[in-house]
Amino acid sequence: MKKINLNAIIYIMGATLLLGQSIAQASLVGVSGNGQISNISGVDLVNGGFERALISGFNELQNVNVTSGNVLVDYLFTEADIGNQFTGVNEPAEEGALTLNSGIYDSHILHFDPDDSGSIGVNNATFTFAQNIVAVIVNSTYLNASDSVFGAANSYNSGLDRRAESSDLFTLTSNSSLRIDEVFTGAGAIDQFRVITEATTTATTVPIPTSLALVSLGLAGLGFSRKKKTF
Repeated sequence: MKKINLNAIIYIMGATLLLGQSIAQASLVGVSGNGQISNISGVDLVNGGFERALISGFNELQNVNVTSGNVLVDYLFTEADIGNQFTGVNEPAEEGALTLNSGIYDSHILHFDPDDSGSIGVNNATFTFAQNIVAVIVNSTYLNASDSVFGAANSYNSGLDRRAESSDLFTLTSNSSLRIDEVFTGAGAIDQFRVITEATTTATTVPIPTSLALVSLGLAGLGFSRKKKTF
């Protein structure tokens, strides 16, 4: 019985895996002040579902393909907005609503839900992302509507008790960082900011010619090993 050379098997397995290899990277890369980065897997971002004294940052869906006009946002940012302070929004715009352009985006949600003992506030939490910030969604109507596009939590509030209000303040501190200057929330409500960034390069797909070359190399190694055994 002829034995197959182990090196040839490794060549073939490696080539097969590289055909669809993806390299995951976190796109929420830093936090300072009164914030923390948390894992969204299995989390319920409803009132009382994830109570913390700090503002929690979560990566939501990444590399989402969006068609122009399908996602309503409260703010679209340019270089000119760096250093400017913005407020939450109590109600969505009735006219001239802003939308994302067609493209591929990463989504993140900043969530503040302290215990329900009364009105509680927190300030100075800066979050840094791997890519430039494109837009922010803060009103409950747009948050609810975009859950089906970007949401990755186990569940979200679906009413009007999730939003950043006009008294909540945040600053675009650089192309890729945002500081929550001040947020307050009362019993039975939560503050949320959905931050949309350019897509991080999270998947590296090996070109087909390269993959086929690796497969050929593996098969060649297999053939060589079998010839060697016939002597």
